[in-house]
Amino acid sequence: RWGTWLSSKMIHWGVEPGDIIYNMYCENLTFLQYARKIPGVTIITDMYINPLLRDIVAQFHVADAPAPRGVDLFSKTLLRQICQLSDQILCPSNFVREGVLKLSPETAERIRVCPYGSSLSSQKSTETVQKGRFFWAGGTWFRKGLHLLAAVADELKKEHPDMEFRAAGISADSVPHAEKFQNITFLGRLDRRQMLREFQMADAFVFPSFCEGMAGVVLEAISCGCPVITTHEAGIDGIIDNRNGILVPTGDVAALRAAILHIYNDREFRNSLQEDPHAILMNYSEEAWSDRLEVLLNSLDDMPPYSEKRKYMRIALIADSISRTNGGMPNGAPSGGFQNGGGQPDSGMRVSVWQRIWDMLTKL
Repeated sequence: RWGTWLSSKMIHWGVEPGDIIYNMYCENLTFLQYARKIPGVTIITDMYINPLLRDIVAQFHVADAPAPRGVDLFSKTLLRQICQLSDQILCPSNFVREGVLKLSPETAERIRVCPYGSSLSSQKSTETVQKGRFFWAGGTWFRKGLHLLAAVADELKKEHPDMEFRAAGISADSVPHAEKFQNITFLGRLDRRQMLREFQMADAFVFPSFCEGMAGVVLEAISCGCPVITTHEAGIDGIIDNRNGILVPTGDVAALRAAILHIYNDREFRNSLQEDPHAILMNYSEEAWSDRLEVLLNSLDDMPPYSEKRKYMRIALIADSISRTNGGMPNGAPSGGFQNGGGQPDSGMRVSVWQRIWDMLTKL
């Protein structure tokens, strides 16, 4: 209903003087159908999470998993229509690109990978690493794989009682069957200072997510020099397995267990993973993001046009209900500051990311 209401308002406002629509995901179908009929208008869609989210989550379904909500509810038919209406489809990671290709293979030449930017920089540690302390953070336990970590914790605590598994962002009453999470220490929502401390004291940040767009919380861990154990599906393409992190197959508890033990038992290897996070963070800087957007927008004339080529471009930036429900940030985009332990950006960043997108686009 929100998308329909917003589309009707934007149709009333019209497109002029803009000739490029920057659309977030898929809540504005009616408006995009209207805009598609206007000569000279280009539609860019930011596909901020894998469009096959529902299928992916269903594949790994467990009893008592939370009911779909928010972006989980969008149908593949709707998402496919959005792709077909778009001149360019921007994906923050190769994982999202793979989903768009499966969903709408006929749009393959319109898909571009464009990771988001962040103001994160390397943080000098003021804490002592606690061997055997593993950290997870997120706003939902199932899609982000906390139950997998809980299963590993049950096994490893028997062998290594000194190990500790900590989770920020949710509380114990957020998960079903508390006995299945008995070896997880729930921290609830944390502020920036507390998150920084958790990252710096952890032996590793463990994030076995099933589906993201680009998990900013992984970048936050890297910025603190905290080794990461995660999945390809977390959407951080800069992670190279066993060089600056460990990638495990999605849903593979045995592989997750082996990765944690590798970190725990091989201290030289563990320490090698935290060396110089600067290189990976540079690829996700605001400047790198701005450069990527500029290249992509300048390439519009090289694509099969729906209308005449344009020498000058004006921008109509469409911020849909994502700005309402996600505090102004694309899902999974790094906040530029530490998240408050719940998968959502710090309140101080809720407006600035949209301002940065707007500033970047209008300066091009």
